[in-house]
Amino acid sequence: MVQIGVPMAAGKPYGNRDYLPVWEAAAKHSLPVMIHADGGSSIDFWPSPAGYYQLFVEYAALYPVNFSYHLASFIAEGVFDRFDNFKVIFGDGAHDLLAPIIWRLDKDWRPTRSQTPWNKHLPSQYLGNHVRFISSGLDGPLESQDWPTWNDISEPGKTLMFGSRYPTWEYQGASEAFTDVAPELKQKLLHQNASQFYALT
Repeated sequence: MVQIGVPMAAGKPYGNRDYLPVWEAAAKHSLPVMIHADGGSSIDFWPSPAGYYQLFVEYAALYPVNFSYHLASFIAEGVFDRFDNFKVIFGDGAHDLLAPIIWRLDKDWRPTRSQTPWNKHLPSQYLGNHVRFISSGLDGPLESQDWPTWNDISEPGKTLMFGSRYPTWEYQGASEAFTDVAPELKQKLLHQNASQFYALT
C-alpha cells in the first residue's frame, strides 16, 4: 500500500475536523492521500457546489475546480500545521488553476491572520512539502513556450507529477507529455517528483 484514496466529491471540505482521524493515520504511516474523481458509482455527492451538470463539457471543464475547496480548507483549518508529515495529491489535473487560487489565498490570508492563528506560513508555502498534482493533457498550455510563466507561482518543478490517466478518454502516454520543457525539469515531472513524494528513493 502506497497511498490512501478518497473521492473528490465530499459532504464537507476535507480540512473539516471530522476527517482529522483519517489524516492523522495517513501522516503516522507516511501514506499520501490521493483525492480523485470517483464518478459512476451512483453514490457521489454533487459534482459542483450548485448541483449536477447538464452536459459533460461542463463536468470536464469544471470538476477539477473542486480541488480548490479542499486545498483552501486544508490550509485554513490548519491540517498541514497539525500534521507535518501529511501529504495530499490531487489526481484530476487542475495544476493550471493552482497559481490564481494560491495567489488569492496568499492575498486574503494577510489581512485575516487573526482568524487562523495556527497557520505558521503563507498558504503558498505549504505547497512544497504537502501538495502535489497529477498532470493532465487538458491542463493549460503544458506544451507551449508559455508554460514556465503560466506556472511560475505553483512551482511545477516541485508540485507536478506525471500521470497518464489511463484508461480514461484523455489518456496521455509519458512519451507525449512535457515535450517542450527542459530535460532537467522533464525528469523531475516524469520521475523524480513522484519518487520523492512517495519516498521510493
